Amino acid sequence: MHRAPSRTPRHGNADVTGLGPLVELLECPTGRSGGLSDLGSALSCSTCGANYPVEERIATFEREPDAYSANYDRIAADDLLEPKTPSVVKEIFAELVIERAQGVVCDLGCGDGYVVRRVPSDTRIAVDIARAYLELLPPEVLALWA
Repeated sequence: MHRAPSRTPRHGNADVTGLGPLVELLECPTGRSGGLSDLGSALSCSTCGANYPVEERIATFEREPDAYSANYDRIAADDLLEPKTPSVVKEIFAELVIERAQGVVCDLGCGDGYVVRRVPSDTRIAVDIARAYLELLPPEVLALWA
């Protein structure tokens, strides 16, 4: 995400996937360009032709799952059963972010979404390597599995 988003729809984008206007903020990781079109079940890059599936409002930018991402899936599953991060740490971190957050807020490595759920922004994006975390986010948060 290197450049400011265009405010005009590209390629007749409609909100078919449920991701809404936040699609305009995304860049194709393969073609390194904007211009992603909402095809309903996928986002498609007009530059390189790559397609990224969208299921249950989660855009999947992870190209090839590997041992590294599989390990994070296990970590997430364990963390969701018994949280590993003390709640006081999450609360302090959330306070720090909330005090400073403005405009578009992107939570990289969002985990269980504790912080991104509390940020008062109309445009919130959550990115994580573990899909299980993303599945718990409210619908108004754009979820990217990458």
